[in-house]
Amino acid sequence: MKQRLLIVLFTALVFGAGYGAHMWFGDDTAVPPPPAAIGSEFAHGPGTPAVTAATDSKNTKRSNAPFDRAKMMAEIQRYSSQIKTYQASLDRIDAEFDQGLKPLFTDDQRTRYAALQKRWADRRAKGEAAIAAETTPLSDEQIFRLQRAPLYGVLSSVSVTMRFDQLKKDLKLADSQDAKVRELLVIRRERFLALIDATPPPSITLSQLALHAAKLGADPEKPAPAK
Repeated sequence: MKQRLLIVLFTALVFGAGYGAHMWFGDDTAVPPPPAAIGSEFAHGPGTPAVTAATDSKNTKRSNAPFDRAKMMAEIQRYSSQIKTYQASLDRIDAEFDQGLKPLFTDDQRTRYAALQKRWADRRAKGEAAIAAETTPLSDEQIFRLQRAPLYGVLSSVSVTMRFDQLKKDLKLADSQDAKVRELLVIRRERFLALIDATPPPSITLSQLALHAAKLGADPEKPAPAK
């Protein structure tokens, strides 16, 4: 019953957020906060102001309250081992899903799927490299986005229909393949929900930000206090 409730609420979040296919090939659209009854760590992490309103596909307004960077750093250090465990578990779930898919595919579909995975990996690597190349601390807007980046993975893991439709389109799945692919997606979702249940907040929203913890520093958009 608990998992069914989680599935319904997370799926509502998917469609309420209005991404559609943007999750796979869209831009950096920020994620609106989910319903208050669930996923509270997704709505705002430690020291994170609430979202106020969306502006366009590239930016999201938030309150002007500054992030408590010292507190965020302390939280990253506190949850460091749990963040690593969460990410390793997530990688394992994805790897098992991929291994289950491959025997179902034709040679052409395996080639297409490998190309899709490379494209996703290249996009992530490009974003990581861009941040790493900067010499200034993370801006509040960058912190805001990094906290919400894991939501893309959350939504893709929970919404079976959205992920299935994308695979069906990109890989040109035959009707005879549909049922097995859906079955693997459901198994993947169940394993992911079990992982969510076992993961203490705010490990998820800090999982991407932790990669750039050294760049938290002082807010580069605000002048240093006078001595």
